[in-house]
Amino acid sequence: MIHIGQDQIDSGKIKKLPDEVISKIAAGEVVINPASVVKELIENAIDAQASNIDIQIKNGGKSYIKVADNGIGMSNDDLLASIQRYTTSKISEIEDIYRISSYGFRGEALASIVDVSRTVITTCDGSQAYRLEVVGGNIVKTSQSHREKGTTVEIYDLFFNLPARRKFLSSEKVETRMVTEMVERFLLVRPDLSFTYKVEDDIVYNVRSETLNDRFSVIFPDVKEFQQLSYDGEKVKISGIISSPQHTRRNRTGQLFFVNGRFIVDNLLHLALERGYGESLMHGL
Repeated sequence: MIHIGQDQIDSGKIKKLPDEVISKIAAGEVVINPASVVKELIENAIDAQASNIDIQIKNGGKSYIKVADNGIGMSNDDLLASIQRYTTSKISEIEDIYRISSYGFRGEALASIVDVSRTVITTCDGSQAYRLEVVGGNIVKTSQSHREKGTTVEIYDLFFNLPARRKFLSSEKVETRMVTEMVERFLLVRPDLSFTYKVEDDIVYNVRSETLNDRFSVIFPDVKEFQQLSYDGEKVKISGIISSPQHTRRNRTGQLFFVNGRFIVDNLLHLALERGYGESLMHGL
């Protein structure tokens, strides 16, 4: 066995990165753009058993993101723990990974988000509400607050402390489109939940719990001819909605696949769908 001491690491050309640099690099693996932040926060809200989720962005999410829910909320201790890396309520041992049924089980999303933004979290578990302010991963202030049961996360100035990363974000229009597409995926996969989505102060979606057919019509209002499909096999269950060949696109933007409630991109599934349609699809797909 070879033991390498810290003094040997410090004396050579290869250096151990400071914890602050490590956290920023790790954050970059989770937080890619505003849409990735919205995704993580919505997943946390769903895991918190929320039935109503409100989302708002400004400047494409670059200057402001808010996700509020009516879930189970957190105590003050849990709130402080939630922004630490690899803290989670979803798993406790390695075997849990193979039977995971929640979204954010790795315990890194919120920690990564607060590392690269100015964040305010307000939460209540049904007894007392608390407010936490974090700037670049550093706790600035904690205090008691007022709100009903649930959690609100507000993100200001994404990548304010990583100007090179912020510079490579897309335009407000493009970032807004990516956030909207992310929100629409959750609207489709969880029609049992109520969502409100605002861009600036304008309401884009305000939907209550409804059927998949109703939710599909909200997202694709131009598609009038469609039908539900379902298959209940021994090892796999499939359900969804498919439009008639008259309502197709020249690209795959309208082809959305979800596995266990998670949006995925898989060429085999796209090809299977397109071959199933055969010659009915428009050329160029």
